[in-house]
Amino acid sequence: AGKNAFFSPVSIYVALAMAYGAARTETADEMRNILQYDKAGINDENVHQSFRSSLELLNKGSDEYKLIMANATLSSINYEILPEYKELSKTHYAAMLKEVDFRSTNQAVNEVNQ
Repeated sequence: AGKNAFFSPVSIYVALAMAYGAARTETADEMRNILQYDKAGINDENVHQSFRSSLELLNKGSDEYKLIMANATLSSINYEILPEYKELSKTHYAAMLKEVDFRSTNQAVNEVNQ
């Protein structure tokens, strides 16, 4: 009682930015267009730094609100995540990276729900 929860599209936008970090060539071009980074004046050099700065501001909170956000990337144990993407996710999005055996339904469900 007396507490409100607010759900916003920020987490979805952050997930898309993280996916953009892994995208290359035509896929990256299409994502940049759809996410309107060019219209916002955000280029490839500063897109992830812009998100990092924004997330830091949002996560500071105040006496009036507290933001709780968790980011993670789940990858199949059959695919290797590039070290550059691991660093990007950790540095700019404070995201956890986990390898999951998606053939094991119970394990996959447990990992997603953590």
